[in-house]
Amino acid sequence: MRLQSTIVATDRLTLAERDEMFELIDISFSGAIRAKTHRDIAENDFAILLRDPGSGRLGGFSLAFLTRGTVDGRAVGGICSDDTIVDRAYWGTTTFIRALLGFLLERAEAEPDRHWYWFYACKGYRTYRFMPMLFGEHYPAPDRPMPPDLVRVARFLAGEIDHAEFDSATGLLRWTDGGVYVLRPGVGDIDATRLTRPDIAFFQRLNPAWTEGVELACIAPVGRDNLTARARRWLAEPA
Repeated sequence: MRLQSTIVATDRLTLAERDEMFELIDISFSGAIRAKTHRDIAENDFAILLRDPGSGRLGGFSLAFLTRGTVDGRAVGGICSDDTIVDRAYWGTTTFIRALLGFLLERAEAEPDRHWYWFYACKGYRTYRFMPMLFGEHYPAPDRPMPPDLVRVARFLAGEIDHAEFDSATGLLRWTDGGVYVLRPGVGDIDATRLTRPDIAFFQRLNPAWTEGVELACIAPVGRDNLTARARRWLAEPA
């Protein structure tokens, strides 16, 4: 099923749109709080909205904020993804991936003198898998440790997230605002069959407490030269 994507500034979202976003979160996560969702939306800069072109129904969204700073004397920037969800009815569509890739590249290429990174923390393996699917150099990675300079960038970007504690030794992030969302059964379950997949087993090994809402931080340099072959094909797909 095809979706249509739009990117809007979060301060332009209507109350009705914010409520739609909460309803999507509540379907997949237990512990969701409407007021917290509204606050989280306000703390971000942009929202990628995915709508069914026929019904106008919200089929998914992703929040993101931009941050800039200096790490080890280098000008760096973070495109930090926050709450991201696609309704189960639209799993398998590439609209979100294409919109996300376009957004990441556009933001990074607008300021080429800065080293840009995509950064997010994930509660489940489905979100973790975006990183290896899209970028050749990404962390955490099963075949190489994160370089020390990237650890420092990740620590800087994690520090820009409100209400969170980041452990750079484990790469895990825990929320401190009293509102922990946990994936509902059936959304991100990891069974014996899924554990035969190396990427899922890797996620489970790094974040065994994902069922408690603990998140795994992920980072990748943003640039066309770091795109995987699959990402290049998705990016070239017609809208």
